[in-house]
Order: sequence, then C-alpha cells, then structure tokens
Amino acid sequence: MSNALGNARIPRRMTQLDWQQTVAVFARYWLTERREVGVIFGLLALVIAAETVAPLAMGNLVGAVAHGSYRGGGDTLWGQFAVVALALVLAIVLRQLLDRHWNALSVRSMQRLQLDLFARVQRLPTDWHASNLSGATVHRISRARWALDMLSNILVLRLLQPLLLLGVLGGLIAWRLPLAGAGFFLLSGVFIVVSVLLSARWVRPLSMQAAARDSRLTGALADAVNNNASVKAFAAEERENARLLAISQEWAELARAAFNRATDTNALQMLVWALAQLSVIALVAWMALHGRASVADSAFAVSATVMLSGQLRSVGQDIRTIQRAYAEMEDAAEFLVAEPEGLACDQPPLRIERGQIDFRRVGFAYPDGKRVYDDLSFTVAAGESVALVGASGSGKSTAFKLIQRLYEPDRGSIAIDGIDISGLDPFRLRALISLVPQEPLLFHRSLAENIAYARPGVSMEAIVEAARRARAHDFISQLREGYDSLVGERGAKLSGGERQRIAIARAILADRPILLLDEATSALDTQTERLVQEAIEALMADRTTLIIAHRLSTVRRVDRIVVFEAGRIVEQGSHTALMLKREGAYRRLYEMQAHHESDLLSA
Repeated sequence: MSNALGNARIPRRMTQLDWQQTVAVFARYWLTERREVGVIFGLLALVIAAETVAPLAMGNLVGAVAHGSYRGGGDTLWGQFAVVALALVLAIVLRQLLDRHWNALSVRSMQRLQLDLFARVQRLPTDWHASNLSGATVHRISRARWALDMLSNILVLRLLQPLLLLGVLGGLIAWRLPLAGAGFFLLSGVFIVVSVLLSARWVRPLSMQAAARDSRLTGALADAVNNNASVKAFAAEERENARLLAISQEWAELARAAFNRATDTNALQMLVWALAQLSVIALVAWMALHGRASVADSAFAVSATVMLSGQLRSVGQDIRTIQRAYAEMEDAAEFLVAEPEGLACDQPPLRIERGQIDFRRVGFAYPDGKRVYDDLSFTVAAGESVALVGASGSGKSTAFKLIQRLYEPDRGSIAIDGIDISGLDPFRLRALISLVPQEPLLFHRSLAENIAYARPGVSMEAIVEAARRARAHDFISQLREGYDSLVGERGAKLSGGERQRIAIARAILADRPILLLDEATSALDTQTERLVQEAIEALMADRTTLIIAHRLSTVRRVDRIVVFEAGRIVEQGSHTALMLKREGAYRRLYEMQAHHESDLLSA
C-alpha cells in the first residue's frame, strides 16, 4: 500500500518555467498601477531619508555632549535632540502612509491575480481538467494569491528598504570614515552573498518539493471529501484515513526538512551579520582611539550599524519566505502562460440559420492514445432528430465532445451550416448548443440560479415556466424555500431524477438551435420519464437534435437512428426500418435490452 501511495502522481504540470519567466509573468501585477507605485517609492525614499537623518543627528548629539556644548550652548544639544526626535516621529508617520498605500495596491493586485488565474483555468482544455484534481488546482490558485502578497511585501518593504538604507548609510560612513566605510560595504556584501546562496542553493530546492507535495495533499483531501458518498457506501473511512496519512507523511518529512534548513540558514546569516557588525564597530573604535575618527563620526557609525542590525535581523527569514513564495508562484505561473481554448481574434457573432451538422472523414484519438475514429462521416440535417446508439465505448459520447470542441479531430473536419467549427471561437460555438448530460452537475446555488444558468437575469416567470415544462415545478414547490432552495455541492441535496429535470429545465430556458441529449431520462422513474419525454419532444421541435441513448425504448420516434460499433457507423435508419433487418445490429441490441428488462420485471 505505501509503495503505491508513494508513487502517486504529483499534479500535472503543463510547462516548466525558469525564474525570469516566472517573475515576468507576475511582474505586471506589481506594475499595473504605475502612478500608485510611483507614490509608494516616493514615500519609501522619504522614509529612508528620515531614517538616515536620525543616526546623523544622534552622532552630532553625542558629539555635542562629549565636547561640553551643553554647558554653555544648550541650543546645539537640544537642537540635535529635536532633530533626532523629529526624524524618528517623521519616519513612523511616513511608514504608516507607505503601508496604507501598499496595502491598497497589494489587495488590488491579489484580486486581479486570482481573477486572472480563475479565468485561465476555466479556459484550459478538457483533458487538462480531467487529469488534475480540482482541489489541488484551487489550492494552487489560493496559494499564488498570498504568495504574490508575501513576495512583493518582503521585496519592497522588508528587503529593498533596508538594502537602500544600507547603501545610503554605508555611503555616509565611507564619506566620513573611508576605511570604516570600505569595511562596512565589504562585510555587508559578504552577508548578502551568503544569504542569497544559502537560500537559493540549499533552501529553495527542498521548499519547491514541499510545495508540490502540499498541492498533492490538498488534492487528495478534496478528492476524498467530494466523494464522501462513495466512501460511506464502501465503509472506506479508515482506508481513506490511512491513504491521507501516507500522503501527509510524505509532505511532513519534506516540510520538516525544509523548515530545518531554513532555520539553520537563518542562524548562519545572523552569525555572519553579527561578525560584520562587531568588525565595523571594532574598526571604528580603533580609529577613534588613534585619533582618526571624531566622537560624532564614531557615534554616527555605531548607531547606523545598530539601526541596520535591527532591520536586517529578519533578512534570513525574509529570504526564506521569498523562496517559499516563489515556489508557490511558480507552481501557478503555468496557468498564466498556458495556451487556453479559444482564438485570440475578433470574430463576428455566430449565427446558425439552419443547424446542419456534418462529420467529414473525422479521425480522432484521445491524448492518452485511445483511438476512437479513423474515418467517420455522417450528416444531421437541420431540424432533424438523430439518436446515436451502440455499446459503451463505441464512440457516441466522443461525437458530442467533438461538436462542442472539447477536443479537436486529428484529421477531417466537423461543420455546422457548412462552417468548419475548428475556425470558430469555442465559447461562441457552445453558446449555440444546449446540453443535457447523463449525470448533470449543479452548482451549490439556488434552484432558480441553476435553471437560469444559461440565461442569467431572465425573469422568474420564465424560470417557473421552464421548470413546469421539465416537470420540475411540483417537487420544487414542495421545498421549504422553493426556487430559493440551495441544492448542495454538485446538487447533492436532490435525487438523480430531480437533478436531471433541473438540467432539462435549464436546456429549455436556454432555447438554443442545437440540442444534445446524453441519456437525458436515464435517472427517471417510468412515470416521470414519460412526462419528461413529452417535454423533450416539445423542446426538440424545429431544433437539430442529437441524442445518445442506451435505453432504446426512448428513441423509437426520432427521425433517424445511427448505430455505432467500434467508432464506425454500421447501420442507420428509422426504428421501424431497422427492426425489419433480422440480422441487424440495432434489432439485436433492442431485443437483448427488451429481454433483459423482461427478466427484471419477472424477477
């Protein structure tokens, strides 16, 4: 068991990005509001100026005290004291303004990023969604939003500011005490290089592995929670607990190792900075003892070094956080660079005048290599109702997916009213197609919202009328909240038949020229099926309709039945014509199904 779990696949990556690409992808969220960024950097410069003045005034204050200027010329002493106080207070006020501007920009950037990631994920190909756990995807989007906040906050406010202050104060030390300034810059450079190398070469690789395992853990958790009904049905709670424990253990081992490396790195960084700080202070003291530095210069150099020590004390933790945030951003950056569905062009609104569908020598294989069609050709005339029947895996559902451009043929073409759909924006194409799937999935929203999903903003009267035609109004009226009732995740609060009737009501309200019915009455009892079948037949009027049917009794009145076997059409015609073929594939399927239903009734 543990080996199988250990080999479980980490969420699939579409592409690998280097750090320049990742930073470039996210940089636009920092630079979108250039005016606001300019205000922030202006305030940052003022904060640095105020924090530079404080140690300068502190040095002059100590110098005034040392030279006894307070005895006869108190103005010098208290004047320097006032400058120190004013600089400290001004730095606090300016930092407050800076933080408020930054908070507003950060929130807007996080919002834009989350909305962009969501929009991109919505447009990723069907095969990608089929290969990735939704829980892991949601987790990656959520982490990227906070990673952007952490990364930008640390880079601008907690690293850039002390580094700029380090440069300014170091420059002043070098101007007043060249030897001490040279030592200051040399030792500060050693500290920065050591910090970056330790974080990039030692901490980051393990942090990235831990981030990937974290996505996998979240995906496994969401998978089990979403399928709780199956877990209960097979009394598999303990087994799922054990599975999650094994996956969690992998994450815990990597996370613990990553945290320990980060802690060790922080200790080494602080040790290097302590040595640098002590060396500079010792050098200044030596210069003062030998008359090469005044009391004011010495006090300034020492206070500047101590001030920087406070600001750089957390630099190790900040660099570690940058590495973790970068790993999480990199994990989501692929969403922003992946090729989405759709065409990057302006297309005129698509209008279907007739709705004729033509499959022209279509060949298709799924991305996993499973070949479905080699040379499939058939036509559905405008306004015609055609049922696709055949054994499971014969290619019926694939035809629906190709019509909606959820997948693309590898050869041949599919046309609607003579227009090759491969040249159409898939979203505009799908806006002309109503689909009632075999297992309809509803949003955890009200029944009214689910019915009106294809036409948001439609009147309540239209929603109720669609529900009546789908034979859903009666059961909705019996609910305490009526049309305002929430349906639960994926419609869990409704029965299968109720969910299907809501899906049919949605298709009725959508009122689109092409209708796809994927075994739309499979979850209904016999009485309800008869009622809904009447509604579907009314819905099919004057529409091009394709029906996937497993229960052949439901398609006897369609215009034409097309029989699939292993991706090929083996016969087609009306129910009556096909039943006249004694050795026909359709008649064989029909009689087998009738015999099976008879056995069930007699059992």
